[in-house]
Amino acid sequence: MRKYVSFLIMGLMLGCSDQHIVEDVGFVQVLGLDLMKEEEEDKFLISAIVPQIEPDAENEREFLTTVSDSDKDAMLSLSRQSNREIENGQLRNVLFGKEAAVNGIAEQIKTMNRDPIFGTRVKVSIVNGQAYKLLSEPYTQHPQVSVYLDALIEKESKLHMTPETRLHQFTRDLFEDGIDPIAPIIKMGDDKIALDGIALFNDDKYVDKIDPIDARIFFFLHGNFSAGSVHLTVEEKEKKESAQLLFDSIRNKRKVTVQTGGNTNDIKIDVEIFIKGALLEYNGPLDITKNQDLRTLEKQLGKSVEKRAKEVIETLQAKQVDSLGLGKKVRNSLSYQEWSGLDWQEVYPNIDIQPHVKAEINDIGVYS
Repeated sequence: MRKYVSFLIMGLMLGCSDQHIVEDVGFVQVLGLDLMKEEEEDKFLISAIVPQIEPDAENEREFLTTVSDSDKDAMLSLSRQSNREIENGQLRNVLFGKEAAVNGIAEQIKTMNRDPIFGTRVKVSIVNGQAYKLLSEPYTQHPQVSVYLDALIEKESKLHMTPETRLHQFTRDLFEDGIDPIAPIIKMGDDKIALDGIALFNDDKYVDKIDPIDARIFFFLHGNFSAGSVHLTVEEKEKKESAQLLFDSIRNKRKVTVQTGGNTNDIKIDVEIFIKGALLEYNGPLDITKNQDLRTLEKQLGKSVEKRAKEVIETLQAKQVDSLGLGKKVRNSLSYQEWSGLDWQEVYPNIDIQPHVKAEINDIGVYS
């Protein structure tokens, strides 16, 4: 019994030896990285938001900044500006300013992966502008910026309007053959933060974005999902009219077929998309209570999505970004020797990639 008590006491002492008093620790929840000017090459302006827990504090957060080329040095520098010890243990989001992302962020991503503090929960996002400016704003309606930002990205990703790119996902797509990473891109609004589309990368460099209006079309091409809605314009050729519709509760399936014809210089890719959902709004000339007209509208809907999907594909090819991971499909259809001898970056922009969309309306609600 005495031995048991002794071991218990020793265990408690060991457990307490490295414990921090919560009030003495400030946990960074959002970290911003901006590339410094030429005179401080390879250094970053690092911004951090640390929530206040003291009940009598004037502000609900501490906003700290430092200039560093190392996250470890940055934490030490940030700690010297606070009456608390600054740690990364509750880090939720890492924001890269646009200029930093354009310059390339592979080294920073590698460093974060080597540090166990940057866990699987950490999300990577791009700021259309400076991360410093976005994080330094008070946002009176949302004083807890870290919570606000986290909830915003999570909500929009569930609706497939933006990706929720975690550090391990960005790293995987960055270093895997046949795919380029994507991330949410955000911007400052009037006393708010707004999603600004999908950031596109060529390797580790930001090159362009998919606007929010085309985000759902991008995700149709990107893979399977179940959620969200999309506004579309459909053409009525016989009556030379166009109509607007709202397609909701969407289920999407994607199938990619690669044809090589035995020649890696003659690759053709077909992207088949099947979408199924409910029609919430429609202001066109068709009588959708009639089965024939409903089938006609499904074809128009498919053609509308197909046209916009082709435009998205052409944008990706023009920017030389394989955000859809089509290269992985090509790689899996070739032998190791064939793939090794193929310069995917060079071939990809000129490949014939065709989307084929089939739409099904499974509910039209109540129409008179």
